[in-house]
Amino acid sequence: MNKILLHTCCAPCALPVLDYFENNGNISDITLFFFNPNIYGEEYIKRLEYVKKIGEHYKVFVIEGENKHDR
Repeated sequence: MNKILLHTCCAPCALPVLDYFENNGNISDITLFFFNPNIYGEEYIKRLEYVKKIGEHYKVFVIEGENKHDR
């Protein structure tokens, strides 16, 4: 299987795909790419934290796109 870079703006968006690959594919080949330039502040931080939590749960890498907003 090829490696997959899965863009996600929040944890709920990634969950169905991660569940699918956990049950039917090779989940170790997935990396979550969190990038959401339309959101900033506390909401941005909260979404990133939950994406990291599901990354830990599914044992997949999480990378964060460049965020130029002040935190």
